[in-house]
Amino acid sequence: MQIRKLVLAERHGRAARSEQRIGKNDIVMPFRFRFRWVPFVAAASAVAIGMSLGQWQMRRATEKQAIESKLAERESAAPVAISSGQVNADDLEYRKLVVKGEFLRGWPLWLDNRPYKGTAGFYLMMPLKIAGSDMHILVARGWAPRNVADRARLPDVPTPEGTVKFKASPCAVPGMCCSSAMLRS
Repeated sequence: MQIRKLVLAERHGRAARSEQRIGKNDIVMPFRFRFRWVPFVAAASAVAIGMSLGQWQMRRATEKQAIESKLAERESAAPVAISSGQVNADDLEYRKLVVKGEFLRGWPLWLDNRPYKGTAGFYLMMPLKIAGSDMHILVARGWAPRNVADRARLPDVPTPEGTVKFKASPCAVPGMCCSSAMLRS
């Protein structure tokens, strides 16, 4: 059985009516394509944004791989002893250090609102004067829980007196120093 359908066809800028015979297996599209600028610009913008985001992801992956290789190389090296003299922080990042000095007990830095395993608390950062020099470094001493009864009360953390010697791993980004890796004993 054949179906007849009335189709509008544009010829020479004028609409004309014509009949077409359509078979049972023929596919009839109820619309025709018309180029529009707004959808074209939107689609081209979406493609451009997607491509730029893909490029950004590739650049970030390259940066992360460089950091990972730098970390692996410097962690496997022998520890560096820090004493007097100027040191370049970039050269020491991710290296194991041996530091000898004295904590400045009157200058603790409490980083508030640092939860650990679901408990509110602080990170304690304390300056250390390096023995034999005027240099100071900021040492992340660890995490201490908050007193829930009295919010203004700081926890008592014993600070060693005299000269201390310990191994450390410096980092240029302070937020990365106070991670869960730092809390391992």
